[in-house]
This record gives sequence, C-alpha cells and structure tokens, in this order.
Amino acid sequence: MTTLKLRKEMFPLINSGVKTSTSRYGVRTIKLHDKLTLVASEDSSYIIDVIVTGIQYCQFMDLTEEEAIAEGYASLAELKATLKKLYNPQDDDYFTLVKFTPCYTLTGNN
Repeated sequence: MTTLKLRKEMFPLINSGVKTSTSRYGVRTIKLHDKLTLVASEDSSYIIDVIVTGIQYCQFMDLTEEEAIAEGYASLAELKATLKKLYNPQDDDYFTLVKFTPCYTLTGNN
C-alpha cells in the first residue's frame, strides 16, 4: 500500500469531508481504486486509509479553483502558494491530482 504524507492540519478536513483530493508533484503511478495510507508528516499518529476515486494529471499553470477547494483550500491562490513553498514548480511542471474517499474499518461489537 502506498503512503502519502500530509500536514496534520489536513486530517480534520479529510474527516469532515471538506478535503477530498491531494496534489502530488510529478506524474505518479497511483491507480484508480488503489488504497492509500495518509500520514501526517509531523506526527505519525495522524493516519487515515483512503480509496482512490479519481486520478488526473495537470500542469501547475492549469490548476483550477475547483481543485483548490477539493484540497481544502479557500482559493486557487492559496493552493498555488502552498505548492510553490513545497515544490517550487514551474508553470509547465506536472502534478498528479488524487481524488479519494476515506475508508473506515468498524471494530468491536457493531
């Protein structure tokens, strides 16, 4: 199973359904219906398994407001600022946009 790191402040957004996507620099070999484990880069106790529901490849310059909102950002400018801080991309650099839904395992006497 593939593990992706996220900032820990993203986990409440995933749990609430606000964040349904993440961008990864470059063209990744993630496939539709793959199971991924998301882990906080600062604290490995933040962890959630997700199922990939969509994959898209997009150049940095072609990212949209809709994609920013799906990532939990208030605006495209905020998403691009974060990506520039993390990766310093050029306009023609590609990103893999991974759409997902959390998958939860019920435990105990349910």
